[in-house]
Amino acid sequence: MDVTTNEETAIEKGATFITNDIAMAAYLFYRKLSLKSAMRDQGTKFKFCFDDPDNEAEQMTIDFINSESREFDSSMRSLKSLCHTKNMNP
Repeated sequence: MDVTTNEETAIEKGATFITNDIAMAAYLFYRKLSLKSAMRDQGTKFKFCFDDPDNEAEQMTIDFINSESREFDSSMRSLKSLCHTKNMNP
């Protein structure tokens, strides 16, 4: 079993793609990869496991990084951080 790991994602070649990045998981789900499971990994993190019989997920992650979807996610995260700032004026 060939497994590649980086900070955000682990890829098991030929069968399963695993990520804890919710934006990437949403993109893969949108692109019609079948979600096998979603489980709490550690603390507030989740692990999303997708069926990837045709080894498409790795290319889809590159597509995601280069897409407007990633820019949208970045904007959402920035606004979420702003919402959690304690010194915001009403």
